Amino acid sequence: MNSNVSPQYYTFEYIWHDASGGFRSKVRIVHCSPTQINMHMHADWNYDGSSTGHATTQDSEIILHPVATYTDRSRERYYYLLCESIVQPYNATQPRHLDPRHQLEKILSQHPISTLEPWFGFEQEFFILDKRTNTTLGFNHSTTPLPPQGPYYCSVQPPSTYDYRTAGDRGIAKTRELTEAIVQRCMDIGVGVTGWNLEVAPGQTEIQVFGHGIKACDDLTMMRYMAYLVLGQHHCEPDFRPKPNGSRWNGSGMHTNVSTALTRAPGGMDIIQGYMSRLEHYHTAHIAVYGEGNEERLTGQHETSSMETFTHGVGDRTASVRIPTQTARDGRGYFEDRRPAANANPYIVAERILKTIGGMDESAVQQPSNETITNAPVTVEISFNNTNRPRRQPAPSN
Repeated sequence: MNSNVSPQYYTFEYIWHDASGGFRSKVRIVHCSPTQINMHMHADWNYDGSSTGHATTQDSEIILHPVATYTDRSRERYYYLLCESIVQPYNATQPRHLDPRHQLEKILSQHPISTLEPWFGFEQEFFILDKRTNTTLGFNHSTTPLPPQGPYYCSVQPPSTYDYRTAGDRGIAKTRELTEAIVQRCMDIGVGVTGWNLEVAPGQTEIQVFGHGIKACDDLTMMRYMAYLVLGQHHCEPDFRPKPNGSRWNGSGMHTNVSTALTRAPGGMDIIQGYMSRLEHYHTAHIAVYGEGNEERLTGQHETSSMETFTHGVGDRTASVRIPTQTARDGRGYFEDRRPAANANPYIVAERILKTIGGMDESAVQQPSNETITNAPVTVEISFNNTNRPRRQPAPSN
């Protein structure tokens, strides 16, 4: 250790969810030697749970336990600490976790899930809401007849039917600009973003996040957090509701691409077909935790399946689960669960999928795993290689 290194100021932003699923954060500034940074980076803190819906004033202390660290490359000595909320009264022997992350981490260490080596690619769709008008960017609810939605998908230039009078500087160009700003901030802090594109409705966008195991869920959570920070600077916010603009327009999903060590290996297509049988058998259990208001989205229209029936198919975007054509061609790869809504909690979705494909559902159906969790999924309105090695699986858009 070099005792001559001068102490410096370091900033740690602790991030967590309140009881309704909204984001909260508080900042801790530490004056220390660079040799002490690791200790402070993992230090627990606390907050007033009576102000976040987690506790009463008489017993309000909730522990913040950092579980993932993100270094902000755009700001010197600034760190984001994604945290779990833990209740541990001074006279209690066992802590109580308020977040679904703990349960996912727990099952990832249990057999047979521990052998799966899961990778997740989340396709996070959302609308950008202009808070000054409380409408989606570039959106005109009075348009009749409804213009085609295809020209907006991956759009660079406005379609010929574009209404500049209502969109102005808040249309396609602004949607692209804001999406790119969110992605840049994600890259600044080390979130595993793999791409983005505009989606099929005005003001709708998608950002893709990839990671191994629980890190994918952590990174998606931080991407959502960055979306609020960036859009807030432009009088906007992300709208994660599954169907915010009515039945005439596409909704937003969180398509979840999944692979395991077995599906990535030769013969993986046979494994995927086996997974399809299990997913079909527990379809209802999945729908129950795939997002609030998802019944408005999963109608069998606008590139969705019906929530009433489980289907799967190669290259089929009307199915509950799409098997990419490349996976079918290679005989191995990944599958895409298209059922989760944009507001679904990634930790709960990942846990639900892993339990099903890992054969753990019998006990899970009898004993719901998230019964002790008090915070809702991140949902609604928030006021505030080598050919034998597994290949990185992309998160295909739309």
